[in-house]
Amino acid sequence: MEELDGPQFFLRFAWPCAENKLNAKKITNEEFFALGLLITQKLTPEIEFLEHCFPDATKHLKNWSREEVADYWHNRHGHEGDCAIKIATIKDLIDLKIVLVLCENNFFTAINFYDLNLQVDAEVYLHHRVIIEKVNRGAIAR
Repeated sequence: MEELDGPQFFLRFAWPCAENKLNAKKITNEEFFALGLLITQKLTPEIEFLEHCFPDATKHLKNWSREEVADYWHNRHGHEGDCAIKIATIKDLIDLKIVLVLCENNFFTAINFYDLNLQVDAEVYLHHRVIIEKVNRGAIAR
């Protein structure tokens, strides 16, 4: 498994919101493109840039450690609907990118955008129907 630092891990969770921010004119086309490059090239974003693009989420972070970032997204994000961070169970690997999941008694497809090594019956975190990471039950503090 690849090891992401705190800012990279934050952006992995935040990236699915970027298009909504662009459409709401909360970030510019250039900022959206820059976020996409950071994701696709697996670069570490500047904290100040993340604070500018995602001010509501970043105001909850102090030291930007991976653990603090994970705690925020897993336990304190607090949004509803597709923007909520949800735990789902993989039911079928349709192809490398499209995955059938079961979440809150509903079946739907999710995207394996980050090319994670997934297996049927594994649990994953979702944000806007994007699979962010596998669930590590030993690390869940819910």
